[in-house]
Amino acid sequence: MAISLQADRIKYHQKELQANYDKLTNSQKLKLLNNGLATLGIETIENKQTLLQIRQKLSQEEQTFDLTLKEKENILRLLITNLNLTQEQRNALEEMGVSFFDASNWQVSEEQKNSLLSFGLEKVKLTAEQKEELTNLSPERLKTFSFTEQQKTILQSLAPLTKEFKYSPQALQLLRSLHLKPTHLSFFVQEEVLPDTNTQFGEIKSPYLPLKLQFLHGEQKILEQQAKERAKQTSQAEIQANKQSILVSLEEFAQEEDDLNLNYTLADWVEIGTLTG
Repeated sequence: MAISLQADRIKYHQKELQANYDKLTNSQKLKLLNNGLATLGIETIENKQTLLQIRQKLSQEEQTFDLTLKEKENILRLLITNLNLTQEQRNALEEMGVSFFDASNWQVSEEQKNSLLSFGLEKVKLTAEQKEELTNLSPERLKTFSFTEQQKTILQSLAPLTKEFKYSPQALQLLRSLHLKPTHLSFFVQEEVLPDTNTQFGEIKSPYLPLKLQFLHGEQKILEQQAKERAKQTSQAEIQANKQSILVSLEEFAQEEDDLNLNYTLADWVEIGTLTG
């Protein structure tokens, strides 16, 4: 419907069309779709056929957007030997479809990716020395942060779960052959009809470094929050200690001075040494 709403003839009747779209015949819907495509620069039969070819090719390529067998085996090996999952966690993963002993038939879903990342990253525990180093490390230097072998193994095994798959140069060439205006292409990208030519094509980059930086940024935020909390508690403790010190000083002075004058001003208390200025 989003494409149909772009038709020039219904520009001022969009709400009415949205309300009555389901009542239209298939022929009327097809006519509106053609008008919408024409408004978006897909006017000729050749362009429509090219758009259909692009959609088919994208769908075919998406079928290959999966982890390699080796990547799956590394993740399963990590789960079994390194992460020490509880029986409850293991059951939860199996219910999601994680096949612990059959990597070749394991289709990794987005839900599984998120759960596996959550389980795995929780097992990356920084040492006290690493936390101190990370606290003082600028964002530009996070790339140089050193992990232990076990920490690095966990991150390297989990990294493929964050891999950003890319469409082929052939698909990009087909898309560009439409010669769409930037505004029209942006519409198709926004409606997820076509991929973004700036971000969804090209070589697949190694996912390890992005995951490493994501993890370290998260740990830095945790450490910063913990430091703020400690500073707040220290400040409150100092205020309470100062209050208690004043009370003790007043009590001691009252015991030592028989002629305690309750009308003393603050300056008087400072002068006689009970309080400091």
